[in-house]
Amino acid sequence: MTPFTPSRHRRPVVIADWQDAEEFAEWHMRGLGFPDAKVTGSGADEGLDVTAQNAAAQVKHRAGATGAPDVQRLVGAAAAGHSYRLFYSLSGLIRSEGVVAV
Repeated sequence: MTPFTPSRHRRPVVIADWQDAEEFAEWHMRGLGFPDAKVTGSGADEGLDVTAQNAAAQVKHRAGATGAPDVQRLVGAAAAGHSYRLFYSLSGLIRSEGVVAV
């Protein structure tokens, strides 16, 4: 994979904000074999931040850890038409009983 360089910068940088985080997810998904991955943009994205023909991702860029409800929203939003669901969290995930990565 090539180094990640956000479109708004000339060189690789630390992921500074939610826009960089979404661009990183797009870049990473392309590296995973989803060449059509595309950031959905701000606004009504139905909980999906990056989509591809067969995959969808939700990206969280915040200080506090992300919990099961966020992951469950991804599963619901990506249920139709997306075989692969990816979740990106800058601050990590809170472990919850009964939550399984899907």
